[in-house]
Amino acid sequence: MKTPPHVSPYLPPPSLWRAVYPDAFLAAISVTDLTVAGVWLDARRSE
Repeated sequence: MKTPPHVSPYLPPPSLWRAVYPDAFLAAISVTDLTVAGVWLDARRSE
């Protein structure tokens, strides 16, 4: 029986995240990449 991540006292390894929540994992990666790209573009533009 798997315990939900928010109940577990530690974060499971990314491989487990991918196995249990592939869609959520991919969505989080996409949002992170977009945020990083946006911040990088803003930094470049302000130079």
